[in-house]
Amino acid sequence: LHVPDYLGRDPNGPSLGDLDAARRTDGVAATKLASTTEEWPNLRIGSVAVDSSDSDVVLSATVRYKPDLATAAETDRWGYAETDPIPAVELVDVEPELAALVEAVVPYATEAGDGVAGFRPTAAKTISPLDRLEALTLPRPNEVEDGLRRFLDARDRAAELEAAIDATDRRIDDRACSLYGLTDAERETVRREFGGER
Repeated sequence: LHVPDYLGRDPNGPSLGDLDAARRTDGVAATKLASTTEEWPNLRIGSVAVDSSDSDVVLSATVRYKPDLATAAETDRWGYAETDPIPAVELVDVEPELAALVEAVVPYATEAGDGVAGFRPTAAKTISPLDRLEALTLPRPNEVEDGLRRFLDARDRAAELEAAIDATDRRIDDRACSLYGLTDAERETVRREFGGER
């Protein structure tokens, strides 16, 4: 499910911020997502999630930053803290094709980072992480219609295979537990110990 294999490598369509249906979510302007490196050094987007329902799409993002010494924020080994996901941009009343395009391209581009679809994760003195997210470019839907359809079909097939593999794993686990004569409590202990969610 490598997005460029289906939709091309260099999208030449509109940016997220230029879409008619796009708008910043309420309250996002007061978050670190709308800040710059003038306020928070080394500010950058951490991860981006796309949630779609009916004809609306919401993009949420986390922000990684270097906390000041007075803040008791938990940091990683590089000294960065990360916010919870912040709803950033919403697309209202969009066509299903555009929603599918956003669902495919945005996670790929934001995970790949540096330059893919015009996306850069780092903020600057005058550019916020939110500005960077809005600058991410999409392919023109009419130019990638066939590729998008093939991508969605492949994604659906992959989800079906994943579900079949999970079901097979559950049957194998249940069979192994039965062969060893484990009680329900013992099975639960084994699953908890080895991280099984079945």
